[in-house]
Amino acid sequence: MKIAFILSLVASVPLTYALYQKSGPVQILDHRNFHNLLEKEPVALVEFFAPWCGHCKQLAVPYGKVAENLKGMVKIAAIDCDEEDNKPICGEHEVQGFPTIKLFKHGKVQEDYQGQRTAKAIADYAVEQIPNMVKKVTDKNLEQFLSDKNETAKVGLFTQKAATSALWKSLALNFKDKAIVFQVRDNQKSVLELFGITTFPTIFVLPGGDSPIVIYESDEIKAPALNKFVNRFITSEQTSDQETFGKSKTEVDSPKSQVNHLTSDIFESLCLAKSSKAICAIAFLPSYSDSQDEWIHTLDSTVTLAHKLNVKNFQFFWSSGSLSEKILKVLNFEAKLPAMVALNGRRGWVQKFQGDFDKDALQDFILATKNGDGKRDKIDMEKFSGWSKGDSTEPVQEAVAKEDISVTAEEPTAEKTPGQHDEL
Repeated sequence: MKIAFILSLVASVPLTYALYQKSGPVQILDHRNFHNLLEKEPVALVEFFAPWCGHCKQLAVPYGKVAENLKGMVKIAAIDCDEEDNKPICGEHEVQGFPTIKLFKHGKVQEDYQGQRTAKAIADYAVEQIPNMVKKVTDKNLEQFLSDKNETAKVGLFTQKAATSALWKSLALNFKDKAIVFQVRDNQKSVLELFGITTFPTIFVLPGGDSPIVIYESDEIKAPALNKFVNRFITSEQTSDQETFGKSKTEVDSPKSQVNHLTSDIFESLCLAKSSKAICAIAFLPSYSDSQDEWIHTLDSTVTLAHKLNVKNFQFFWSSGSLSEKILKVLNFEAKLPAMVALNGRRGWVQKFQGDFDKDALQDFILATKNGDGKRDKIDMEKFSGWSKGDSTEPVQEAVAKEDISVTAEEPTAEKTPGQHDEL
């Protein structure tokens, strides 16, 4: 009986003393990953703690809020100095008491944090450590800016604010030597006129060379989403080996999906043409969602199953952004994304799917469409007549010259919370 009690008590210790979860926003460090992880971080805060320490327990909640708030901007980490294997690291960094928070830059200690142990105070201190590498573009230096490093991607923010936000500074730091991150104030009339900017804030990328401008259309103005967006325009040679924005280099270079990206030309020539026998199964995905890769993987699994079930004449595509909006509008489909349609332009019908976006549900939808089950709506094909003229073949891109750019975009909004730093 005593042995059972002691074993149950021992088993409960990690749960009682654990201040941070491995799946939580605070990066858990130990003797195995401490140096390797911190060397990759331009700015990081590390808490040296002991799980039995009362002040450490009090700090856990505000420290976790800081990590959540600054995700993708400043690495917020912690190491348990009560773990036997971690003690040499804590001794190496001369930790005298708990909790101790130290500032690191590329793995090197800069100083101890001496401020208040509140979420706001710690977050304010952390963002102050982000160097400002954002280039200010004005009417005077515009010509030089556009000609400089023309093959390098340029990421622009057009804003009504004079100061550079911590979010934009962190983006410039993350893409140092990979992209040029710049900012334009709303009083620079020549720049605004050139790019046709009328709403603020507006974000876009000049991919480099003769590639067209790509506008950031998502309302999610947070570091992880912006990092992922910009990372699309960085060449594979520039991509680092470290985990980047939730995706490793292996994942970035993963094999091409079985599901093709829908373009205006493909939609018109394959899906709408009277001569085409194809049934286009089109998945409509939200722009730049963190789940987009997962949804495309689900579509891949659905296509594999569909092929095994001998589903003929189906062509599978995914779409997002302005092209999706236009198609859904013409089809009179007010869908909550992700959603799917099966469309037969030759016979002029569409079958709509909205529900759990998993391979079983999608497979059932494809089979139902194949077997003629479910509701089919008649398409007013006249509404598609000449509908795509002037559109880019890429749904999220504006294929226009730099000299004649017209941008219409709704102003992105960020959720405001006390002490939040991920706003523009």
